[in-house]
Amino acid sequence: MVSGIEADVRTVVVLTALPVEYRAVRAGLVSVRRGPRVQGTVTEEGWLNGTPWKVVLAQLGEGNHGAAALTERIVQAFGPYALFLVGVAGGLKPDLALGDVVVGTKVYQYHGGKETAAGFAARPEAWPAHHELVQLARLVDVSGEWARKLPRTSAGRPAAVHFKPIAAGEVLLDAEYAENGETSPVRQRLGLHYQDAAAIEMEGAGVAHAGHLNDGLRTLVVRGISDRADGGKKRSDDDNWQAVAARNAAALAFSVIRELRHDDGTPAEAPAPVLPAQRIVTYRSETPSPRSLPPADAPAAPWGSGQEFLTRECRYLLHGERNGERNDEQNGERAAPDHSLIQRAAVARRLEPATGMSGSPFVWLRQTEVRFGTPDALAALTALRREHDLLGRLHRRSRGLPAQGRFETIGNRRAVLALPWPASRKGDPCPTLHTTWAANRPTPLRRTDLVDLLHRVAGLYDVLDVLHRSGVAHRCLTPSGVIELDDGRLVLRDLGLAGHDPRPGEGPPPYRAPEQWLGHPPGLIGPATDVYQLAALTYRLATGHPPESRAPLPLRARLGPVPDSLERALHTALDQDPGGRPGARETGRALRSAREDLLGDV
Repeated sequence: MVSGIEADVRTVVVLTALPVEYRAVRAGLVSVRRGPRVQGTVTEEGWLNGTPWKVVLAQLGEGNHGAAALTERIVQAFGPYALFLVGVAGGLKPDLALGDVVVGTKVYQYHGGKETAAGFAARPEAWPAHHELVQLARLVDVSGEWARKLPRTSAGRPAAVHFKPIAAGEVLLDAEYAENGETSPVRQRLGLHYQDAAAIEMEGAGVAHAGHLNDGLRTLVVRGISDRADGGKKRSDDDNWQAVAARNAAALAFSVIRELRHDDGTPAEAPAPVLPAQRIVTYRSETPSPRSLPPADAPAAPWGSGQEFLTRECRYLLHGERNGERNDEQNGERAAPDHSLIQRAAVARRLEPATGMSGSPFVWLRQTEVRFGTPDALAALTALRREHDLLGRLHRRSRGLPAQGRFETIGNRRAVLALPWPASRKGDPCPTLHTTWAANRPTPLRRTDLVDLLHRVAGLYDVLDVLHRSGVAHRCLTPSGVIELDDGRLVLRDLGLAGHDPRPGEGPPPYRAPEQWLGHPPGLIGPATDVYQLAALTYRLATGHPPESRAPLPLRARLGPVPDSLERALHTALDQDPGGRPGARETGRALRSAREDLLGDV
């Protein structure tokens, strides 16, 4: 594999040549993000909604020779289960309408041959499509569902699928006759030697050849008809048939991918939710090799209230348990199930130096200690540094984000991150939502308290919007992870799991979004996850109960009469399908509007 990229049996590579084709394929994916560069070739990765298939997308440019070379590199890098070339082509048969789709049963390379005094003698070369993929395409065609929501063709009917050979060469054919009135040379050659070809294009032979050389990789060329290769290409392009043809080809290709089954016979249809095509940062920075770690020394002393904690640069006094918050999964001390990792966290007072970072003497102090160099433990060791680096880039963009704080390493096995914790007017650490709302307010909330809560939560959605527009998602929102200032504003204690790569099973169970549970691809975790988690947290603070995982009870079932606008705002934010959730900014606006409606009823 190139550059250490691992093969993935649930990966499909989809290649395009033109920007209009690339956009059509990209629009059908969710959770699209930048993928690895393969010897300079830029890739993107996304998920096909409702399936576990990860789709790697790349743009090859025009021409068979370049397509063959780049396809070979990409296939070697990703080791896909199947390979698709999706795009537009010129139609060669009169029964093809603009917008129809041709599935290449084989691809001809029509330029090969020998020129003699007697004329041109063709030496045909062809690569048949993979039988399974053609069969799946026929199955999709029979149902007709793939074309139900697509634009109609130039014939005024739904797009049809034609299972015919495709001719691929190095010439853009846009003429039926030459200037002397005779049939154009390319059309003569096609009619004489490749008369069954239904479409003509410029990349299919290169891609099909590369697929053939990679142990017969499942390969299929899918082309939408955007012109008739008869001199009317400009008119067809002006009428937007390229975009229609590319969209139709992408729709059919995705329908075929949905039908794919693994070698073990299990279907690829897994109940996976939707995620809007928003990018989330995924880190690939280096972690220490297990061999580079020295033998483990004695573990650090357990943290407790009143204990001093020393680093090379600072001295802290641990506050330990705060108002019953010790039970939060991020407080206190916890070990990994295999004891390879110990993570400690506490609010502390900075004793030395007495100034720095912020006007508050308090910090949110976290330490990661690696006992055994497992991959998960080593990844956790670097996560604090990643969070520190992220905050250095982001914290000035919103007052609701913590400052960058101070990061230190202690040998090769320990890392410490201290983030400023705001102080109240009384000189104590500001409380969290756990203290001010979850633990000390009767539920269900009174309407006046509900009005206050919605005002605060709407502001926190604005903070999340800043994160999301920067390509970052928190993914671990809990009442103890949100600090309430004296003026009522809510700020984030830290960046949650932003320093970790997304993985199924992450996040606090009471507020875990559906896509975070085991069984879903990690690429589906992102900004929509935060929208769900904060809505779940709001539901919990308002009603005293976390929302039921699959079908949360309506708010009015727990709170009594509430405005429809509030019911809708939380209901959509708690949608099981991440694609059905609005963005953070939109959710904040919806809650502010619901608050106004609620004020009118108070």
